[in-house]
Amino acid sequence: MAKVDRLEKEIQALAYSRYFSGKWFLEGNVPLQRGQNQGITPFYTLQKGYELRPPAKNTCERGVIGEFEVFERFRREAISPQSFLFGSRILHNLYVPCLNMGQDDCFHEADIIVVTTRCLFVIEVKHKRTKVNCTFPKTTRTYGADAVVGKVVSAALRQADQSAEALTAWCKEYPPENVLRMAVFVNPTKFTTNASSFRNRRFVGSCPCDWKKTLTAMEQEFRLHDECLSPEKVNVLADSLQTKLGSMRDARMALTARREREGARPVFICRKCGTRLGWDDLQGEEEAGASCICGAPLNDAALDGFARQITQEIKHLDHIAQGCAAKVAKEESALLPSLPWRRHVEALRRHEQVRQLRKEEQHARANAAELQCGLRRLAQLRYYGSAWFARTGITLERAEDEYKYHITPFYGERGTFHLDYQWGDVQAESIAAEFRVFEVLCQALATSGSPLRGSVLLPNLYLPRVERGFPGTNVREQVDCVLLTPSCAFVIEVMRRPANILADALTRTVLADGGEGKGLSDVRLLGYPLVAVARHAAQFTLVDTPYSVNSTHEVLVFVDPCSFETTGAGFVGNLYIGCVPQGEQALVEALEKRSRMKKSVLSHDALFALGKRLLATYGTAQGVEVGEHVKKITDGDSGLRLTA
Repeated sequence: MAKVDRLEKEIQALAYSRYFSGKWFLEGNVPLQRGQNQGITPFYTLQKGYELRPPAKNTCERGVIGEFEVFERFRREAISPQSFLFGSRILHNLYVPCLNMGQDDCFHEADIIVVTTRCLFVIEVKHKRTKVNCTFPKTTRTYGADAVVGKVVSAALRQADQSAEALTAWCKEYPPENVLRMAVFVNPTKFTTNASSFRNRRFVGSCPCDWKKTLTAMEQEFRLHDECLSPEKVNVLADSLQTKLGSMRDARMALTARREREGARPVFICRKCGTRLGWDDLQGEEEAGASCICGAPLNDAALDGFARQITQEIKHLDHIAQGCAAKVAKEESALLPSLPWRRHVEALRRHEQVRQLRKEEQHARANAAELQCGLRRLAQLRYYGSAWFARTGITLERAEDEYKYHITPFYGERGTFHLDYQWGDVQAESIAAEFRVFEVLCQALATSGSPLRGSVLLPNLYLPRVERGFPGTNVREQVDCVLLTPSCAFVIEVMRRPANILADALTRTVLADGGEGKGLSDVRLLGYPLVAVARHAAQFTLVDTPYSVNSTHEVLVFVDPCSFETTGAGFVGNLYIGCVPQGEQALVEALEKRSRMKKSVLSHDALFALGKRLLATYGTAQGVEVGEHVKKITDGDSGLRLTA
């Protein structure tokens, strides 16, 4: 027994030595134990050889073991002369900074990176002891990770996409179509998929049950690409990535050095001259807008025009890919009825044609995917270069406090700009609704010949309100938007209400139901929107401006209602109730008509001076946080002037 115990201790010591002297630990420095939790135990078995034993009920450590198993399998392939991966470099746990603007120090952890001479494999590893079903769409149209059926699979591919897109800025030696995304599931109870090869630069495999199929798919994709790097340059690139991105500390230092070297973070390429542009390049004059060095305008209309061009190119590439796929199916079906004496020659010829057509199809899809990536960056550029962001400083994402939200800008199929958000995210819904109304009014202000041209639009003002009965208390409330014209001011309240709305400005009532069906059932009286817009208009009259009470008008706008009906058109007294997008034209016409009826009290120069003063005093421009801004004006540091 003593000899057995001594041998067991020697084997255990050998297992620990094997771990700490291996490439996994030397390159990634992954410890066996983190904090006070039970750590991973390395050991040897007769059946499987060297393994890592996970602690009980620790999902995080099981994920590390899954990554280790996949890493070891790829490492064995990289040192095998018979493997297509011979001479490749295997990296793991790289912290890749995202260089897209609007994201403050966002890092994506890439589980496994396979650096080869022809392409770059970015692999997301998931340890799931459940059934995993992966279903790729049958369409040849370019699609993203969200189109893949399977919640777990789609999430893993989405993480691989994020890591791959972030890596393209650090691995410019590879064209975008040579950066491939994979998701590998370790030890699932059952794994099924409808794809045996890469689809749209993506593949989902499992380990260890379908490991040979995974390697076969990788080899097929590897053979389709031309050589980009020599074996020496593969080692140089891998060493550079390991040095810069091997740890969070190194990645932060590399990101800081790159920002200092490049200045503003480029996110888009001008379609006219090829200049790399960042959102800092869009900070031009408000009336003329910014422009590129080649003279191409960079205002909202120009960026939307770029988006429409990119959308047309994506549709053209989709059409090419569909045509190639149809030809491939035709050539494959023609292989069967060949004559016996011509079968071999005809099969070789058609196989070569199929190979060439598949390569053309993949190239078209890769170009379309690259354009889709550029379109997403253009959407971010469009948001951060807009007058809305310049005057509000509201970013696309916030996760620091209880007011966290996440918004995704995107261009639709026709090149129209939208803000997307998760259903139920109230904060994001409110921001998107206010942005939409702001965009409608900006288009009206830019229309030549409109009475509103030259007016000033101020979003998100925080106006003071003096509470009666509580002297010395200052309460600040957010006013969604204020439109200043030479003759009058419009205080605008925006409401996001997915319901059937029936409004009557004469009696100042708004009725709404639950939004089911077209009829008004389960009707409720909405009193808050009318009270809010009246209170905000009253607060605006307390601010030191040349506008009188009769020149300050109330505007209530509902965004995306199920249906909207009103008993009157235009203003009723000082109140207007409308909706967007169904009533955009009616809203603009009502504002133009009311601005004509009033006598001008301000010149254009005085109007712009007033707008800048109000924005500096009550706004949140230049990214000032709302809480800090309210605290600042509450402490009396902003020079508020209130009238009785």
